[in-house]
Amino acid sequence: MGRRRLHEHEVHVLARTVRETAAASLEDVNRAHAFHSAVSDLELMADDIVARVRQDAPHGVDDALTFLEADPWCMRSGYAKERVLRALGGAHLNPDQRRRGVAVVASYVLGPDRREFRRVARLAWALDADVRSLLLETLRRGDPVAARHALWLLVRTPELDAESLDLGRAREILLEACTTEDVYWRQRDWLVAAARRICSDEWRYLITARALATGEPALLRLLAVLPDVDLSAPERDRLTDLLADDVSSGRLILPIEDLEALSARQ
Repeated sequence: MGRRRLHEHEVHVLARTVRETAAASLEDVNRAHAFHSAVSDLELMADDIVARVRQDAPHGVDDALTFLEADPWCMRSGYAKERVLRALGGAHLNPDQRRRGVAVVASYVLGPDRREFRRVARLAWALDADVRSLLLETLRRGDPVAARHALWLLVRTPELDAESLDLGRAREILLEACTTEDVYWRQRDWLVAAARRICSDEWRYLITARALATGEPALLRLLAVLPDVDLSAPERDRLTDLLADDVSSGRLILPIEDLEALSARQ
């Protein structure tokens, strides 16, 4: 008898057990055992799926999609989903599996920030032709978080023509991402990649002028990730003054090292 396919219910049961036993495990030895057992079972389930996807085993891809569709939410679940996403991005998908894969990508694009989002990029690349219109439309019309997610995936697509993007909206999203320190530092590599794909000489000049004129932190963070910034001597002096003000105020809200490198560049 062949191996049966995974059902979403099985994933939900494991995740629920992890959540329900997590708090009680601190005080109850039996619940602690149940908690650690459930976490182990969830990770073993993910590892088994990953192995079968890579071996092109029966139901491997379908079970990976089921696991992601179930979207388990509990301790260690993000790490498990990362591994499944990484494996799935390198698999061959039939038309029905591609349809399901597009739905998985859409759920991440339209959802909140998650640690495993980086691994969604590989699946999005594999589904490029099927998800491109979704990503472009979300960039144009989605809420700020969804639009940022769409932009992150689009700029990581090797074959993307930057002219196909809504560059005005993409640049707005980039600036919005620089307004929050947490987003800036957690997703700086995405910011750098996006800046390289959508920058122009005119936009670089505009951001440089506005950042140095206003001293606005978001503009200065954006300046730090723009490619090929070349400051004049007066601009370097102005930037040095802004950095000194930030340090002396004790705020330390600017990317000091990156901006110091700009101010020191001759």
